Amino acid sequence: MVSFIHTQPLFTDAALFLNGKKQMTPEVLERIQDCYIVAVDGGLKGCAQYLLVPDLIIGDLDSASKELLAKYPQVEKIQLDRTKDITDTEAAKVEVERRIENLRYIYLVNALGRRVDHTLSNILYVAREECRNKVRILGHQGELLFIVGPERNQVIENAQGKWLTFLPIFGDIEGLEINQNEIQITDFPTQWQSRDENVNISVRKGLILCLLTGQQEERESQKMIHGMNSGSVVEDFQRLAMCCHSSNKLWIDNEKELIFGVTAEQGKVKFSVQKGMTISLLPFFGSVEGVQTIGLYWPLNEATLDQNFFSISNIATADEVTVSVKKGFLLCVLNKTLIDEDMVEKLNEISL
Repeated sequence: MVSFIHTQPLFTDAALFLNGKKQMTPEVLERIQDCYIVAVDGGLKGCAQYLLVPDLIIGDLDSASKELLAKYPQVEKIQLDRTKDITDTEAAKVEVERRIENLRYIYLVNALGRRVDHTLSNILYVAREECRNKVRILGHQGELLFIVGPERNQVIENAQGKWLTFLPIFGDIEGLEINQNEIQITDFPTQWQSRDENVNISVRKGLILCLLTGQQEERESQKMIHGMNSGSVVEDFQRLAMCCHSSNKLWIDNEKELIFGVTAEQGKVKFSVQKGMTISLLPFFGSVEGVQTIGLYWPLNEATLDQNFFSISNIATADEVTVSVKKGFLLCVLNKTLIDEDMVEKLNEISL
């Protein structure tokens, strides 16, 4: 077995392998071939699957087995405390910025498709002010997903003939310009094909999610909402937006996940769970104020959630969880099949 080991002494880009859906293509390999490669916890499985030897392994290492870690004795490892205040991805970004002096871009690989809450939290992470002009998500077919905000334009190279899909994130947008020409958009998501080699994108107000693809995505706004993780981030986002903005606050309920919204008008929303289930609370459509929870290991008390602070992979401590908000729309994702057995054991010991 021949593995690909980096020997380039100087890096300008980094690729963080996350624990999402693993699907490597020649387009992705070409994009990351000169990157400083970091396996973020369970992302090491993706590196192993495609015979990539990372330059660094970092995380609390609860998703990477001891057997797998033992296969990389020569690779530097940084083990983080599981009860830390930042995610493994955030810690990896900080470490990469510390190591690479002239860092240009950080690509998140395998950031989409495995868990809805992780997919959406990764998008929220890229939307942070300190990430917008540096961190980009690399899709399975080489798609490039990034955020444009009012503080700085984004320039995309080698874009001729490719399609850009635009979706507002975290509220409304104003003044979207492409190559200094204002684009009037009345419906989202909307698509635009580039005739130029380089594309300069700016927005006067708000944040916009941009997806660069080699072909036009099919619009499926009339489809029934059966779930997420369809394989297309555009389709997933569109279905989610339909769910969250429907008049009856339609719930997505399948064998893996329960996805629903909580607003101030609903009061206290209670739902049945199993002890140890993971629950994520995401302010995907704008900041949410006065968030209150009961029945979670890391409780929230009058908290404000935004793109800089949200609750990912919280743990149910009983058979019922209560969530309420005072302002905004809070997206809740309950993972039915993901039980944190270690936390269940810890909770049972506490109750004795």
